[in-house]
Amino acid sequence: MAERSVYHVVPDATHGWKIRAEDTYVGTQGYPTQEEAIARAKEVAQADGSGHVIVHDINGGIVDDITVGQNGRSR
Repeated sequence: MAERSVYHVVPDATHGWKIRAEDTYVGTQGYPTQEEAIARAKEVAQADGSGHVIVHDINGGIVDDITVGQNGRSR
């Protein structure tokens, strides 16, 4: 079984929200709302076959953990 890709939706002072792949400090383009960043992160995780989206709040705390793809849920 392939390892799931993990993506974090994190606040960004300049761009609103960014998606950051696990263990990297490089984010994607900025998104004006958290909802837009979550939707895009779910799309990217699904494109990988299966993945994990961890959503952070404005202070960096984890507020949601979403599994996408094979045997996972997607909201």
